[in-house]
Amino acid sequence: MKAKDSVGRWGATKMVDFVVKEGPDPIGYWTFDEASGQAIDTSTTDPALRNNLYLAAGAQRPATGRRGWVQTPNPHEDRALQLTNGQYANSAKPAFDTRASFTVAGWVRLDRTDGTFSMLGQSGKNFSGVAITAAAGEPWSMKMATDDTAGGNGAIRRLSGRNPAQAGVWTHVAATYSESTDLAKLYVNGQLQGQMTVTNPIASTGVMAVGAAKQSAAWSEQLPGRIDEVKAWQDEKSAEEVKQDSSLVDPATGKPRVDLAASWNLTTAGPAYTDTSGNGRALTATAGTPVTNGALVLNGSTQAATAAGPVVDDTGSFTVTAEAKLDNARLIDKPNGYKAQVMGQRTATGSSWGLWFEKTGTRTEPSEIDPTEWVTLAEGTWHFGRLTADGSGTSAVSDSPAALNTGVQLTGVHNAQDGTITLYVGAVGQAQPKAYATTVGTGDLAVGKGFTNSAWGNFLPGEIKGMRLWSGAMKDNEQVSDTVFRAGS
Repeated sequence: MKAKDSVGRWGATKMVDFVVKEGPDPIGYWTFDEASGQAIDTSTTDPALRNNLYLAAGAQRPATGRRGWVQTPNPHEDRALQLTNGQYANSAKPAFDTRASFTVAGWVRLDRTDGTFSMLGQSGKNFSGVAITAAAGEPWSMKMATDDTAGGNGAIRRLSGRNPAQAGVWTHVAATYSESTDLAKLYVNGQLQGQMTVTNPIASTGVMAVGAAKQSAAWSEQLPGRIDEVKAWQDEKSAEEVKQDSSLVDPATGKPRVDLAASWNLTTAGPAYTDTSGNGRALTATAGTPVTNGALVLNGSTQAATAAGPVVDDTGSFTVTAEAKLDNARLIDKPNGYKAQVMGQRTATGSSWGLWFEKTGTRTEPSEIDPTEWVTLAEGTWHFGRLTADGSGTSAVSDSPAALNTGVQLTGVHNAQDGTITLYVGAVGQAQPKAYATTVGTGDLAVGKGFTNSAWGNFLPGEIKGMRLWSGAMKDNEQVSDTVFRAGS
């Protein structure tokens, strides 16, 4: 442009960049649900406006996407971008401008955590203007560059999350920036991790990469694992809007989409049982543990089963279910207050979460077989929450006493978006959702026992079957009934 003075003389030509604010909808949205070809930008139906992604040779799109089973328009298993040997996907043009307000988000499932890996990076000339990255043993982080000259490494600002990034679990990560306040924010599983001030971010005029970031004019930090549901907006989304995106609600049903993370087939010969979800989490029972009619039959003192965990991101939304049949004869000998865990995830010293029965006492009543004889029955309630030896852990409790000697389907839901837990007995929600503070799981996922005070205990006497976990929080009785009790779910 040129300036003109009061007497009509033109000044020198100057180049000016205008940063244009877009509307509230995504300006880029990639689901990776195609079987082949480019990854289509579904933010628009106009082919001329789409910013499709090109996949590097060897990149795959297996039917292991974060949306799980998709009902419409055609029922199928959702796909995701799978990267293994240094591949990534890239756009043909910039996906968003890092000098203006923006939000970028997506789901990521690392195969391993032994290096520095980037979920995405929007590139400038030498560096990514913004990148979402996890270094070995460290949390997910947001990086923004304020110097794009060669050797400008010292001008990269970094904002890190609270908990180390985990392999083998779906995690939602989002980064936002406001040009009016210069504040950048990082969210993990819909929860704000922190903020930092970034003045004069670089102009990211290059392409966007999914699964890599630019460092010193070269693409690096290629991610091994799955990436799905990547979105970009040219405005700063609020904390509530980021939570809504991380809930992955199906617009057709209004319910969160859930992806099967683990499911075990107990019809094969043990003691190792296949994870039928395809995620490779084999369940191994204690030597000599019998299986009857697809159920582990446990003695309540030594027998249990474990799988390599965590199976889901415990700081995110998840749903867990199992059918338990309590053995009254063995529970009678347990003291009041005894907690028998159906299924749960341990931490280094205790419990991240669990489903369990807690004995509260005993009662006597006439025998159903011979009314002239009296029998003693254990009494107690079902719980979902944090198992602790002293009972101080938060839990949602069943409304009615637990049934004995019959199978009961128990489902626990952790909703990371509102920070609550809910227990379902059958398909019926118990009481109200309860506020819950998450703890990151480490080590084994256990069936039939619990880890408290740095030791295994809480063995369950009875039978357990139908153990499954999903990424995502089922919303209500209807979704629990439709999903948990649907054959093959």
